[in-house]
Amino acid sequence: MKKKKILFVINRLNVGGVEKSLLGLLNALPSERYDIDLGVIEAEGGFKQFVPPHVRLFEIPSLARNKDILLKRLGALKSTIRQNPFKAFKMLPLYLYSQVKRTLIPFYNGFVSKDELPRYDVAVTYQGPSELLDFYISRCVDAERKYCWIHFDIDQFFVRERSVKITYPSYERIFIVSETAKERFDKRFPDFSDKTEVLLNIIDRESDLRLADEPNVFIPPLDSISVLTVGRICNQKAQDIALKAAVFMKSRGLKFHWYFVGGGDDIDKLERMARGLGLSEDVTFVGPCSNPYPFMKNCGVYVQPSRYEGFCIAIGEAKLFGVPIVATDFVGAREQLHDVANAQIVPVPDPEVIADAVIKAARMGRVEPPKAGIPPQIDRLVDIFG
Repeated sequence: MKKKKILFVINRLNVGGVEKSLLGLLNALPSERYDIDLGVIEAEGGFKQFVPPHVRLFEIPSLARNKDILLKRLGALKSTIRQNPFKAFKMLPLYLYSQVKRTLIPFYNGFVSKDELPRYDVAVTYQGPSELLDFYISRCVDAERKYCWIHFDIDQFFVRERSVKITYPSYERIFIVSETAKERFDKRFPDFSDKTEVLLNIIDRESDLRLADEPNVFIPPLDSISVLTVGRICNQKAQDIALKAAVFMKSRGLKFHWYFVGGGDDIDKLERMARGLGLSEDVTFVGPCSNPYPFMKNCGVYVQPSRYEGFCIAIGEAKLFGVPIVATDFVGAREQLHDVANAQIVPVPDPEVIADAVIKAARMGRVEPPKAGIPPQIDRLVDIFG
């Protein structure tokens, strides 16, 4: 049987939930059926080392060549003037025209071209909604069938509606990672509702469990409960609310140490916040970590205090270890935790409510994790891809 040729595109391989879910998908798709290419704007990031050996990783030429212009736009004007005055001369009128048209597609048309890529049976823009990548697959890739993958709550994510309406007719299906996220997308873009389908993120069970046994990554304290949150340090993930919850926990006599695993521009600000709240001895910002699974395996409570999510692969991964889980009621939380006996979903990201839930979770034991098996999403994709 001749293999199908598939292209996935993503920005880069940073340590993040979307990137991790893609790695799980690439590992799960049967390599005997598919030749898989992974195109990126920049072949860098903490997850680059985990790309499966049967997947060909490459930088997309026209996107990589113009990445500063495409991603920073007028922010790259000064450097472009120095490096290539002709390109700089094009930038301003194209950008202004795009603002008038309420879509960056005219701007992209000026700097993105069809690359010398093979013809694919299937092409997937995986990091949607991504105006640039959605445009690239729609207009610049030769493929028999095209698909888009939405990983975010459309109500919480800036989207140029005109760009969606221009590019999404190219896509045969639009995969969305939770029922609630699908409902919100369908409400905002009813013209495409007949194309949308829920397809939950893939959890790479075997890889995560294997990595969890890596020695000397995390040794939990013996005299306190270890609390864990994994995710980019940013407003969306709400580590600031977690710090306020930690103040309530401390005032109520719970002995704990809270570990925040993840990178982000807000680390310094939140470390200052922790000191100001008197939590210097009670919290640790671990920083970027491509292997958080020893923390998940050995922590006492896992907490996801996010203000919003699209799916949140981190709580799906925490489930693999049977650890008590506390999560706010973001998109995807109920779908993942409704049948987990030691999970609690708090209705709003309120510090005192989260603190009460963590104190309760600290008294809970672990539960039997989900059993292994081929994810039904893979059977569905094999059926779709052929």
